[in-house]
Order: sequence, then C-alpha cells, then structure tokens
Amino acid sequence: MKFTTIDPADIDLLDERFRISYGEPSDELVASINAAGLINPPVVTHRDGRTVVVCGWKRILAIQKLAKSPIPIFVSSEQSDLELFKHPVYENVSFREMKVFEKAVALRKLQDFGEADEELIRRFLPLLKIPATRRYLEIFLGLSEIGPDLREALESKGTVLPVLELFLKFSQDERADLLPILQPLGQNKQKELLTLLYELTRKDKISLQTILMFAPYQATLQNDKLSPLQKADGILNKLREQRSPEFTRWTQSFQAALEAINLDKGIIINPIPFFEGDEMNLSFVFKNREEFLQKISELAKLAAKPEFSDLFRSPSDDE
Repeated sequence: MKFTTIDPADIDLLDERFRISYGEPSDELVASINAAGLINPPVVTHRDGRTVVVCGWKRILAIQKLAKSPIPIFVSSEQSDLELFKHPVYENVSFREMKVFEKAVALRKLQDFGEADEELIRRFLPLLKIPATRRYLEIFLGLSEIGPDLREALESKGTVLPVLELFLKFSQDERADLLPILQPLGQNKQKELLTLLYELTRKDKISLQTILMFAPYQATLQNDKLSPLQKADGILNKLREQRSPEFTRWTQSFQAALEAINLDKGIIINPIPFFEGDEMNLSFVFKNREEFLQKISELAKLAAKPEFSDLFRSPSDDE
C-alpha cells in the first residue's frame, strides 16, 4: 500500500465496483474534514488506466463538496478485485452496523467477484450479523436485486427483514405497485398486508394488478379525501374481508356490541383469537380494594344492559 496525494478530479467516480454504501456524505463528515482534514485517507487502486475508489466513498464526496486539492490517499497494488473488495467490507463492519441493503450489496458483490457460497455462509454472514444459513444468503442476494429507487424508499421507512422477505415474493412490477400502499403502514400491518396479498394472488392465481383494479380497491385508492395512511388501512381492511369474510363479519358485529354497551375506562373485553370459541377474556385495572369493588359493581351494571347479550351473538343470528 503506497501513500501519496492526488487531485480528486483524477478519480473515476463512475466506476462503483467496490462501492457498498450510497447517498451523500453527512454534514457532520463534511464539517469534520473541513476542520481537521482527512484523518483517515481513502484507498484507491488502478484499473484499465483509471483510478477507482476502494474505500472511502463518502470521504471523497465530502472532499468534492469542499473543493480541496490535493488530498492524501493510499494506493493499493492488489490485482484481485475480490481481495480488494474485502477491504471496504471489513472497514465498514469495524465501526458501524451496516444497513440491510448494504449487507445485501456486499454479499452480491463478493459473490460476483468469485467468493464461493460456502465461504459467504461460513465467514461473511456471521461477520455481517446474519444467521449463517443458505436461506438467509438467498434472502440477502434477492434483496440486492431490488432497484435503487425502491431500495431507498424501503430504507427510509426502516422496513424490517421479515417484511422484506415477504416483499421479495412479488415480481419487480408488483413491488412498484405495492410500495405506495406499504410505506404508510407500521411493520405489523406491512407484514399482514403482504401475507394476505401473497395468499390471494397465489391461491386464487390472480395478479396483484387485477386485485387492485377491483372496484372496492380503486374506490379507496382514488379517494383524494383520504391520506396515504387511510388509503393503506382501507386496502388492508378490504383484503381481510376478501380473505376471510366470516371473520370480518364477526369482528364488525363484536365491535358494534362493545360500542353499544359503552365500556367504562379500564375494562377490556376481548374474544378468543379469531372467534374460534365462545369464551371471552375480561381484564380491568385497580389500585386497591375500593377500586376493585367499584369495578365489580360496574361489571354487574354492565351485565344488566340488554345490549350485553349482543356480544355473544353470531352475525348469522341476524339473517
């Protein structure tokens, strides 16, 4: 490794073969370099008569913003792209937790440079804090194929790995259609939405685009009075109904009965999950004996209400 200086304009920034992280350098990094200079010089190498970056993309981009020249730099004479690419991988994991898509890109490039899958599983998955199994290698290699725009949108939401794994089950065209619906939702609802859609598209052998063209879905998506979150929740509710109309009817009937009896604050009644039995759960909070007795009295008044019996009614009873 040779230490020298270089004019940043002489570096070919179009060659991104060794790049892992994308985006602009932080304001903090720019300010630090402006105040103290390049404390940790980047690493470059020569390929086909051009100078390309090995490590330190963000530092070099920060230097460009500051228009500083020349800059200190290390030049590697290593001829193996695979061995060179290991430098930015090790450098990144040494000082920060890499993002999901950065890990995916790193694994894909290691594979493209010639690293064997067995070595990726044995050595690099643990290094990147990923379970060392072929299944996880395939998941991350799949994530590397998601385009930059979708990748940036998913990262901005902080989408978790289980949701991304479900997202991969859809085609590239389907992913683009899914993203506006997926983004406003929280992680649990994202997972439920993708699961329901996957079950419907595969079970009924119907495309995602066809499902979303159905009138009830279009009415929600085209309603300008709804926020993105309201639209996403509306789509999710319609999917629940389409996937399990009986469960939806039970839920609506039960919620209507709860509203009718006007539960006091601190008293919670829940059915058995998915209404798979006649039993219900009751819970309430109290601080002392007096509050306990007060809650018992309130429950007795509750049970005396005619509407209380509606909690136990099947939706079919009204038919």
